[in-house]
Amino acid sequence: RFTVGEFHPFQIIVLKKGLNEFHFVKGYLAEGTSYIYVMNNWTETNNELKKTFVFSSFKDAIDWMVKASVEIDKQNHHPTWTNAYNKVHVCLTTHDEGNTITHKDRELAQALDTME
Repeated sequence: RFTVGEFHPFQIIVLKKGLNEFHFVKGYLAEGTSYIYVMNNWTETNNELKKTFVFSSFKDAIDWMVKASVEIDKQNHHPTWTNAYNKVHVCLTTHDEGNTITHKDRELAQALDTME
């Protein structure tokens, strides 16, 4: 039995880049909703969602951060992130919920994934 507000991991198959290529990604279903959060290659450690985005150049990494900042401000949920040359390291946690992972983090993770 699930508790309202809990997130339950499951595996789903997503069709990407052509008809014959399938990838497994981690997803979460919030109890009481039909909304599925699909997040590609995020890890959960120490109550944080983490991912490193890799780009072809420093400029591409910075351009992505600028583009992502629009969605981040829209959601009013700001990550801890750093840039090192062509990489952007992102950590998500909800500080006002006791530094834990919430739907806010999963929604932002999903949005950031669509900007790759």
